[in-house]
Amino acid sequence: MEYPATNVIHQVAYKKRLKVGDVFRLEYPDNKFIFGRVMTLDSEVGGFPDCIKIHIYNIISEQSELPKDLIQSSLLVAPVFVNKLGFSRGYMPVIGNIPVESSQNIDGACYLSVFPKCCHVDEAGNQVEENELEGVWGLGNYRTMDDSISKALGIPEAPDDDDE
Repeated sequence: MEYPATNVIHQVAYKKRLKVGDVFRLEYPDNKFIFGRVMTLDSEVGGFPDCIKIHIYNIISEQSELPKDLIQSSLLVAPVFVNKLGFSRGYMPVIGNIPVESSQNIDGACYLSVFPKCCHVDEAGNQVEENELEGVWGLGNYRTMDDSISKALGIPEAPDDDDE
C-alpha cells in the first residue's frame, strides 16, 4: 500500500499498545533524526476525543538512539494532537519510554481554533493570547505533523497527492 508523500522517512510499523511516555524516532533525509514523546492518549481537542498529544523536541541528531537529555530540550514545534496512523504505518517507531510527570505536560502553547470563531486557546479550550509556540486546535496525523516539522526545519513541505 502506498501512503501519502512525506519528508519523514518510513521506518518500522509499531503495532504494540501506546503508553504515555513512549519516545518515538522520526527519520529525515541525510540521516537526521528527531525525537518525540507521547504526552497523553486521551486529549480532547476541537471536538475530537482520544487524541494523542505528542511533543517534538528540538534535537536533530545523526544518531538514531534515544538522546540522554531529551526531555530537558525545548520543543521544535507546538505540541501536536494526532491519531495512531504515524505509529501503525511505520513513521513513528517507539524506541523507549520516559515516564511523564504532570509538570512536564504543561507546555504554554496556544492553539489556533477556527470553530466557533477564530481565536487562540489553551489545551483546555480557554481563550488565551497568541504566543510563539502556536499549534492547531484539532486532530492531525503524521502528515500534518511532518508539515509542521518541515516548516520549522526550513525545508519544503511534501507535495499533496492532488498537487502532483
